[in-house]
Amino acid sequence: MQKRAIRLTLFALLLLTGIGASYVIWDIQQRLDILFDSGRDLEARLDRVTAAVAALGGAQQAYVAPGQIDDPWFSRVTSLVRELTDESAALGRHSHSPGASTKLRMFLDGLQALVRADSRARENLNLGQELMAADLIYSEARDALAGMSAVIGDLREAEAVARGAERNALITDAAKRSTAYKDITDYVLHNGPYVVLYQPTEPFGLRSNVKGFVWSPMDWTDFAAISK
Repeated sequence: MQKRAIRLTLFALLLLTGIGASYVIWDIQQRLDILFDSGRDLEARLDRVTAAVAALGGAQQAYVAPGQIDDPWFSRVTSLVRELTDESAALGRHSHSPGASTKLRMFLDGLQALVRADSRARENLNLGQELMAADLIYSEARDALAGMSAVIGDLREAEAVARGAERNALITDAAKRSTAYKDITDYVLHNGPYVVLYQPTEPFGLRSNVKGFVWSPMDWTDFAAISK
């Protein structure tokens, strides 16, 4: 009777362990699906912003193109500016990378600079000063557009890295996770906001039978991994 009770207890424990493992796997998959969907939506939004920035530049250049009627292009630029303002607000809600808010402020600063240049260009066109309007479009406005495009490119890369870090945190295989985080570290070293000038070395004397000693660049070692 006692043996039967032990067997039933072991069976119950195994069953609970299996249910727990299944839940963990299900939860990881759900989180991966959410990451994938949010990443896909963010990429689509960034694509729309990139296309709108390009369209905005083309519409402004149409102001000063020979034979063009200005009013339709004025309306087009106004519509695109409103679209970019709304999209930048949406990006702020859906971006999770460090520095995303700063990048979006830079984007809006560029958009405001473009609007100011656009307003002056329209005034010059109304006064019949096409050359002065063209100078504004091809200098100040174009510089603002280039800066906005660069910011969006930087934000796209930063978001990809942030999503990769979240995804890598869900990897259960230690070797695969190590490789994934090495890729992120390499990216930060080559594209991060700082430059590593040097890494000091530390000499250690070890007996020949000591195994597993690795000194971290963060000035620590995992003593649990050391054996002899």
